[in-house]
Amino acid sequence: MNVVWSPTALGKLDEIYNTIASERDIATATKWFLKINDAVDNLADFPLCGPRVPESAFEDHFTDFVGLRQLVVKPYRVVYEATDTACNILGVMRASRLIGISNLGAV
Repeated sequence: MNVVWSPTALGKLDEIYNTIASERDIATATKWFLKINDAVDNLADFPLCGPRVPESAFEDHFTDFVGLRQLVVKPYRVVYEATDTACNILGVMRASRLIGISNLGAV
């Protein structure tokens, strides 16, 4: 199965990398980047391994995407949609943040 990153998700992953690199160092940023990428790469073989995102994780009245799944790579959450042909990575954020339309992007 193909894993397809939305531009929004790629941008958030880049922001995470840059934030960690500026606050800590490039080695730590690279470690997190690879950790998140490795988790996402596993979705090609196991697209349903992540649990569904609970409704409590969404902003108020943002339940149009109830079927979304998540991988938690503490302290981050990768939100994705598994279809018959692809795993669409829609967003990457701190796991403590609520999911809203601004956090997710279309593939």
